[in-house]
Amino acid sequence: MSNVTQLPARTIATSKAPLAPWPQVDRYPIVLGAMSLATISSAMRQATSGLRQRFVDILNELLEREPHGQAVLAQRNLTVACSRLEVVPAETEPGSNDEGVAKDLAKMVGEQFDAVDDMPTNLSLLLWANYYGITALENFLIRDGRGWALDRFNFIHSRRLSYTDPGSWDLYLFDQGAWNGNARGQGLRLEDYPAKFTVHAPRVRGDYPTREGYGRILGFWISLKALGVSGAAASVERYARPWAIAYFTTGPEKDKPRTASAEDIATAEQAMGALGGGALSSAVLPDSVRVALERVEGGISQAEFIALCDAQIGEVILGQNQTTQLGPNGSKAALSVLKEGSRELFGYDALSLAATLRRDVARPLVRLNKPGFERLTPRICLHVDRPDPARLIELADKGARNGMPIDADALADMIGLPLADRDNPKARRLGPVSPLRLSDLDGGTPKPPEPVPTAHAPGGQKPAQAETLPPVEPKPTVEET
Repeated sequence: MSNVTQLPARTIATSKAPLAPWPQVDRYPIVLGAMSLATISSAMRQATSGLRQRFVDILNELLEREPHGQAVLAQRNLTVACSRLEVVPAETEPGSNDEGVAKDLAKMVGEQFDAVDDMPTNLSLLLWANYYGITALENFLIRDGRGWALDRFNFIHSRRLSYTDPGSWDLYLFDQGAWNGNARGQGLRLEDYPAKFTVHAPRVRGDYPTREGYGRILGFWISLKALGVSGAAASVERYARPWAIAYFTTGPEKDKPRTASAEDIATAEQAMGALGGGALSSAVLPDSVRVALERVEGGISQAEFIALCDAQIGEVILGQNQTTQLGPNGSKAALSVLKEGSRELFGYDALSLAATLRRDVARPLVRLNKPGFERLTPRICLHVDRPDPARLIELADKGARNGMPIDADALADMIGLPLADRDNPKARRLGPVSPLRLSDLDGGTPKPPEPVPTAHAPGGQKPAQAETLPPVEPKPTVEET
């Protein structure tokens, strides 16, 4: 929230009761069921005007029936939600007074985040803004012996967030009730409660907040895929069970039926009418008529259409679909390049979410506990990339050999490697092992003889005789000993 630092701290709600409790009416949502593209477009236009409730409900219902979309969204979401959160002090002049204050503030904010239960879940709830466009959490701040402290977060569903004031872009918590387009802001204006809400609205499409979110793209493809799945399910239901059809002989011979009469044709028409409508499971027909099932050639099959929709959904969320739908020509090198492209999207999500946490959580805590030092608000870092332990140890070894002061404790903590306690004499420490030599096995390997000069030695000298080495006595075996 942009002007949170301009409002007085006395307006902060300190009660343990939530300011935005979950409404009971949300326990009984309206299930639309079959949704046409016209229904989705209508709700999308309403969300563009500021009322997001109906469109969010449609996006939620579409995703409930879309396992592939849920999978790729969860992959992008949880990659950032499960990343390592680090609080870094603000940059200051070395040796200045601000340097110590910045470190103290970073330590204080880091302890606040560490004290929150299930922080990855709260981060995941905020990251669903990539799909819905905007999400929010309610911050619970309490007073302890040292000052203000972050106690917990409370989930706020995206359907409750709307822009109900037609004359501004202020965000409101608007649950239910008829909306009057001429009214000025119905609901709870979040800007009136500083440090009380964390609002995450990433710009993934470069549009206004009322038009943001991948849901405006995915809703179209998920609904199209639902049509393909519905047709495939109907085909399975219709053709999975065989039809029982009996033919009786009409001619003097079995393989030579007579010409179909008007009565035979009427019987066939009646059977085909029931068969086309899906109401026929058996029939008795003369052998003068035959049942044939033919499909229209051309276009793509239902399976290909569903695969096309899955590919579009994967490309929107991950930037590619090869890691979810491996093609026949995929290779490890190509997949590595594609994964790097997806990690750039994960990196943007991490930077965007870190900026939200710094603005709506870290800065209010600094303002309440250390007024006047908001400029030293620590930075929030979400480390998405998981370092390769072997690669880190190799780099640390090279750096140490070149005189770089490598922090062994920080390196061990980064790769999850426990170090032995320096003050514990009973601790078993691993030490370097020198490479094994052949001389350690046989007690001494003789040197190879020097090469013998050829007969054509320069100066007419006689070739030197090679020195004969004494034979090496073999070591006695166990039996000989």
